[in-house]
Order: sequence, then structure tokens, then C-alpha cells
Amino acid sequence: IMLLCQTKTLQYIPFITSPSSELDRDHIHPVETAHISMRNSKMKVLIIVVLVLLEYFLPSQYLLRDCFWNVMGKDPNKPRGKTSSYAFFVQTCREEHKKKHPDTAVNFSEFSKKCAERWKTMSPKEKSKFEELAKTDKVRYDREMKNYVPPKGAKKGKKKKDPNAPKRPPSAFFIFCSDHRPKVKSENPGFTIGDVAKKLGEQWSKLTAKDKLPYEQKAGKLKEKYEK
Repeated sequence: IMLLCQTKTLQYIPFITSPSSELDRDHIHPVETAHISMRNSKMKVLIIVVLVLLEYFLPSQYLLRDCFWNVMGKDPNKPRGKTSSYAFFVQTCREEHKKKHPDTAVNFSEFSKKCAERWKTMSPKEKSKFEELAKTDKVRYDREMKNYVPPKGAKKGKKKKDPNAPKRPPSAFFIFCSDHRPKVKSENPGFTIGDVAKKLGEQWSKLTAKDKLPYEQKAGKLKEKYEK
């Protein structure tokens, strides 16, 4: 943390911690902001981990939230996503624990496991109050999204794949694997999927250009057919 604080500020970046075990923007509420330099994705992951640890191991009421959304191309003005009924439940459990044990560190994995187990055993009546909270939050989200105007140049969501669209043609290596995979599996019944893939890769690398030619020709024909 000291190292991160000593880095030069390159850009304004909001931070987050998640109220549940999932680092999902749908369950994030902005509280504070900070300045820090980010040089690569590994550093981003490191910061997220540190913030989650702070959330569960330090008895602090206000923690840094809303992490990296401008760096990752997210609009900070976009309405906060919908919070699920389970996320509301986990948030309640966390608040209860902090009240009962304000100075006690929390084992993150055990806490998440206990929350999940408790949720499974709850009756529909017990879950209903959290489901009502989720419904109310959905109304809030839908209302805010109607008034939300995305910034110019914002990336659009991924297009849904057409189930009827033709499949991309396989590569020569993929065709080779399809032909030889059954033999490798039968000769090595104890092999895992990774072992089979490794073996096929070794076999392919040992082939001469002449041996690879039939597979490359077949791949070329399939590619021509696909591009027509």
C-alpha cells in the first residue's frame, strides 16, 4: 500500500470494494475516491484484492469504492447496476457482523461460505424482504437508465451472436486434432483433457511440411467456402 501511495499520479481513478464476494459493479456504492497511477492490468487486480482485504479485515466504516471504471472505459456517471436479493442479504450479514464484532478480523472465505449456506436454508418468507429490496432497486435502476445519456464515443455492448450464422472454419491444426484425438485418448485412457491437448501439440510439431500439407489444404478449402 505504501508503494502505491508513493507512485506519481497519472490519472484520476475511482476505487471500489464489493459488498459481496463477487467483484461486480452491479453491487457497488461509491463512497470515496483516490489518486493513483496504474501501469498494467496486474496492478489493477492487486488493488482490487487489497481493497477487498481491507473491507473484511479492517474495522473501517468508510472504504474506497468504485474501482478503475474510467480506466477500464466505464462511464462513472452511468447508473449503478441492479443489486440482487442475495447481495442485499450478504450486505446485511456483513453489517450484523461488524456490529457484533467491530474489532474482529473476518475470514473472507469462511464468511462467504457461511452466507451461502445460510441463504440456502432460509425460507421464502425470510428471503422475501431481500427480494423486495431487489425489486425496489430494479425500479430505481430502470428509472435512472431512462434518463441516462451515454457519452459520445462510448463502446456499445457486444452484439449477440447469430445462432444460424455459419461457424468459422477450423485451422489445419484443429483438423489434425479432430482426426487424431480419438486415437490419443484410446491409447492413453488416464490422460486429462490437458494431457491430450499437449500430446496432440507434440505430434503436430513433429510433422514435416509435407505431412501438414493435407490438413492445410483442407483448412484452405473450408475457409474459401466460409468467405463466399
